[in-house]
Amino acid sequence: MADDPAAGFDDPAAQARLARFLQLYSQWIILHRGMSESLEIWAEQSKILVHCMVGAGTLEEALDLNIRFATLFWGKYIETELRHEGDHTAVIFREPLEQGRDGLIRAMWPLIATLSQLEFLAGGPLKGVSGRVPTPACVPRSTVALLFRGLLAYNADEAALVIPKHLLQRPVVARARDIPAFFEKFMLITVTGVQAPIKMRPMIEALLRSGKISNPDASADLPSLATRLHQSVATIRRRLRSEGTTFRSIKDDVFDDIAKAWLRETDYTIEAIATMLGYSDTYGFRRAFHRRNAIPPLSYRHKAGLRKGADLHNNSHPKQTVGPEQV
Repeated sequence: MADDPAAGFDDPAAQARLARFLQLYSQWIILHRGMSESLEIWAEQSKILVHCMVGAGTLEEALDLNIRFATLFWGKYIETELRHEGDHTAVIFREPLEQGRDGLIRAMWPLIATLSQLEFLAGGPLKGVSGRVPTPACVPRSTVALLFRGLLAYNADEAALVIPKHLLQRPVVARARDIPAFFEKFMLITVTGVQAPIKMRPMIEALLRSGKISNPDASADLPSLATRLHQSVATIRRRLRSEGTTFRSIKDDVFDDIAKAWLRETDYTIEAIATMLGYSDTYGFRRAFHRRNAIPPLSYRHKAGLRKGADLHNNSHPKQTVGPEQV
């Protein structure tokens, strides 16, 4: 790694060096993390750990679960603890110290993996997170930037991921069903160093859905969501625009899904649903629902009830198999 593999990326030779670097990095991680004979087992254990973290309310709670269960899964590889440092929380990784390039990358790896998991749970990037490693800066800066986006301090007493405490109060918006898609990216991030951009739309969808279902009376406007995400309204709008959508469009889609779920699965009146979804009157809700679904909400509830009853009836009377004697 003496040459900078990211230098002159437009040059085909530089691209070949970068590809070679990522391939070597992947091979090195698999070997030095003890995963050469059990990569699938390691991935499954990682999925179980992230599944536990998804059940947390905040990133702080998720991180606590991570610390508690990480040793159970791969304690011989990673020993972790938390330390409060003023306005920051440091995740300390206690591992054997190695010198040179191998030592630096080995020390960076748990930082990369933990940050990737937390950003998945939060549904977006965590700005202001930094790291420190007990090794000198013996790898080109642009190469380090391929693996770890935050600032990295060298020659420290320990390897640590340092997180501003206010970020740890962000809610966990990821769902268990999101884990398979995340792990396709996670394996790239932690085993090949390739990082995919995080979309804003799924993050907004998850916050709107979880917030409205858990507290129907809670505010669901863009400024309140921006506050929870520690981002400006302008930044969120710009990112959504780059994804070809708007906050209004996302909110309409999510609230329509919630309305149909409430109509199918609850005894809420049409008036109550309209109020909880923020409509000024029932007429406005009925008109919007009919426009999107080509059916009034009461008719939708009636048909959903009939389908549910039919399914229950069919399940309680399974079809009989016709035997040879009946043919």
